[in-house]
Amino acid sequence: MPEIPISKTPVMTAASTEIIVSSETKNRIRKDGMEYLGDGAGRLVIADPRRPDKALAFSKSYMPFTSDQAKRVYYFYSILNTVFPHNFPHVYSATGAESAETVPFFRGTVRERIVAKRTYPLLRRFQIRYPFSQVERICKKLDIPLYTDRHSKNFIVGKDGGEYYVDMTSPPQADRLNALVAYMGDKFSQTDVQKVQRQINRLRILQNRR
Repeated sequence: MPEIPISKTPVMTAASTEIIVSSETKNRIRKDGMEYLGDGAGRLVIADPRRPDKALAFSKSYMPFTSDQAKRVYYFYSILNTVFPHNFPHVYSATGAESAETVPFFRGTVRERIVAKRTYPLLRRFQIRYPFSQVERICKKLDIPLYTDRHSKNFIVGKDGGEYYVDMTSPPQADRLNALVAYMGDKFSQTDVQKVQRQINRLRILQNRR
């Protein structure tokens, strides 16, 4: 599947205007050779069967997703996926624009597709190897705000046993994230520590120029 920016198509343009994507539009998406994965008030998520390891999350046309917002999402998810690799999918790219109508491509992210592990209701918690609650405990201990929607559809138990948050979350002030660098300490490679520090610095620059 190509990375975004990806050119608009009639069916995707129609889908991006619907608050809840209709059954008719879902069928049109499938006829276009794409796989419908889900949608909500702000995003439509699809996949190209030729690249089953990736998912493309479009921002709906009426939702703001500027270039700066795209960069903030990319930097923040780079941090989250490095520190919590079994709880946040890798984001490969993010593209934004000031207005959906003024660009010929879709705004959104290309991210790792999390394939759900078969779980059983009474045994689900025993099948999770990396619970998301651990992320929440660490962030609370480090005094880092973590903005998530706790609806069950936003969590997928991956085949690695990770409980992944598959909705989007917004970054707090970059200075709050410095605590993650201290937390990583010698538990992570120097390469990973330096990567996180770089992304925090980039996020700080973006936030300071608002």
